[in-house]
Amino acid sequence: MADPTTQTPMNTDAFKDCDIRGTYPEQVNEDIFARVGRELGRLLVAEAPDGPDRPAIVVSGDGRRSTHTLMEATIRGLSASAVEIIDLGYPLPTPAVYWAKDHLGAQGSAIVTASHNPANWDGLKVMNGEMPPRPDDIQLLADRASGNAAVPATGLGRLRKLDHVADDYMAAMVARFEDQPLDKLKVVV
Repeated sequence: MADPTTQTPMNTDAFKDCDIRGTYPEQVNEDIFARVGRELGRLLVAEAPDGPDRPAIVVSGDGRRSTHTLMEATIRGLSASAVEIIDLGYPLPTPAVYWAKDHLGAQGSAIVTASHNPANWDGLKVMNGEMPPRPDDIQLLADRASGNAAVPATGLGRLRKLDHVADDYMAAMVARFEDQPLDKLKVVV
């Protein structure tokens, strides 16, 4: 019988300088996202400020066919650590996720999206702290995630789901710009 604590080596071709993205399911899949979630959760806990609260992370994604199962895998991996996972639902645009991270005071974010890439691609944008990851941060996740430890089915994490984040984000943006004179507003599309 195979040892349940080991897994086959992980393909790291999808690990880029600032995110993880590639064709689904060849280069990115549920196993990879669960492993990355596990390691991201460990990093969040290790780098959390001292205090009684668990570090929080917001999770969402775009509308690709693979988003739902990749989000579930990411959440499963995150829940291996003592983190508060805030499921924002999907689809949700990336700026709304970053807004929710700041609005909720979360330490991190994980967004299942391949951005402008073709429909058969998917990816994962992660953040721990206030700055986007550097290439060495992504490499650290790749190195740790490609280890042999299995991702547990259950763990220490707490999951909370939030509804209406898109509505809250839109209301916040309207409030932010509603008093701006149109002739003074610069818009880039």
